[in-house]
Amino acid sequence: MHNHWFTLNSYWTAQADRITGAKISQAFTYEKNQCSFILLKDRDQYRVDYSGIAELPYLVVKDQLNIPRRKVGLFESMGARTIENISMIPADRILKWELDDGSLLCFEFFGGSPNIYHVDENRTILDSFKDVENTILAEFRDFSGIPYPLPGDFHEDFESSLSGMQEKSIKNALTEVLPHWTADLARETVHRASLSLQMQVKDIPEENIGNLSRAVVQMLREVEQKKAFISRLPEPQFSPLELKHQTETEWDMETPISEGYPRYIGVYYRGKKYRDLHRRLRTSLGNKIERLQRRIEKQKGDLDDWKSAEVYRKYGDLLMANMHQIERGQQSVTLDDIIGDAGQVTIDLQPDISVVENAQAYYEKAKKTSRGREALQKQIAQTEKELATLNDLYDRLEQAESLSMIDEIADELAGYGISTSQQQTQETSERKPYTEYTSPDGWRILVGRKSRDNDELTFHIAHKEDFWFHAENVPGSHVIAISDNKRVDSPPKPTIEYAAGLAAGHSQAQHSGLVPVVYTKRKYVTKPRDAGPGLVRYEFEESVMVEPRKS
Repeated sequence: MHNHWFTLNSYWTAQADRITGAKISQAFTYEKNQCSFILLKDRDQYRVDYSGIAELPYLVVKDQLNIPRRKVGLFESMGARTIENISMIPADRILKWELDDGSLLCFEFFGGSPNIYHVDENRTILDSFKDVENTILAEFRDFSGIPYPLPGDFHEDFESSLSGMQEKSIKNALTEVLPHWTADLARETVHRASLSLQMQVKDIPEENIGNLSRAVVQMLREVEQKKAFISRLPEPQFSPLELKHQTETEWDMETPISEGYPRYIGVYYRGKKYRDLHRRLRTSLGNKIERLQRRIEKQKGDLDDWKSAEVYRKYGDLLMANMHQIERGQQSVTLDDIIGDAGQVTIDLQPDISVVENAQAYYEKAKKTSRGREALQKQIAQTEKELATLNDLYDRLEQAESLSMIDEIADELAGYGISTSQQQTQETSERKPYTEYTSPDGWRILVGRKSRDNDELTFHIAHKEDFWFHAENVPGSHVIAISDNKRVDSPPKPTIEYAAGLAAGHSQAQHSGLVPVVYTKRKYVTKPRDAGPGLVRYEFEESVMVEPRKS
């Protein structure tokens, strides 16, 4: 309620004696959406600062001038005018300074782009702080409802107005009858009248109608005391009276509104870094937790889908036991399961190789399956451990009450690749066909962007002694691992896993739990004649099973 009608009216009523009769010597802007006025009265000088930021519009008086060197003048056609009176527009959150030539300076405190207007007695806009589109008149809402200060027959008028709103909720009826009554003030009124927000006007017992009007009168008396109530956590709040219905809010500051209003502005902006960092970390951490949950589900699904090594080994044994009954070129064969108790099993074959070679392929697949299942189980355990840690950090983040606590959590999250800093972009004169990363061992890792980029990267940028990675049997980016030493026979294991992870993460298998990736020296990669973009042939490759990664 920092920019509520009652707040602004109370603050500027308290400033009236200082400001009325002052001359506006200059007006200027020094930062986007911010401007200031220098006022002279007798021997005193004041600076009045206005913020047109929708998040927190305000207008406060300061004793320190602190006129910036770099500034742009505003309202220069207005000249040196004297402020003759200060008041609020009755039905709008607009403060007006009445000037000695009959014109007005009108300060807005609502909307997506709060503004200041210099208008004549007919509300024709003579000048403005920000550009005004499609209008030449300042629009003020017409007053409606019971006026403030309250008339002597308020109780009678109030009950009469309510009687015509039988089907409305109490909250909605209050905001309609009382022009400056926000939802929070309506909730407070209902709370003080010991009624329920869910009730309609027609449900209010007749003996309790008076409780509502008496609560309104009491609340307005409290507002007229011109006090500010401020709560710092979990979110800064401001109110011109204590909101007793907010039972979980600790109003840890009570001060005259002339001091409390500008103090709240400082509290709000000092806490802005805390709130922004908390919000970004909360979003980033929540997204990371969701990704880990999906990854665990995917990994467990992959584990369930994998056949055991014993099945592949049995296929090899059955092929060897029946090798003389199987002809080369068959797509599959059905055999009696003399090893297990499955009756008969159908085994897929590669028709262009011999039965013995098919059996050897199943033996090799059994070895890879065994290693793959073990690696996948280890990955699941690691992911579950990381998820438990991040859930704990999320709980700590929700309970953090200071910027230092948030910073400590941010440092821990950085170790899990969660950062709130904006990613640095490379400024290049022309687009590069790759994205560059650095492996844990310090090797440069280049990842092709598109199919044509892959050809450019592999055959025109990579050195023949560099190492080439690609997800096996699926479309994806070419990945090049570069070392300063061109005589190495193989990259170190951390670089292999990192580069292979990028190759898997930038392929069509990116959502799998584990992905087979092949790698070899770039000199063993060739481009077949008439092959499409990105299509290559390779030899002397090795294979590694890795979890996909994007960076």
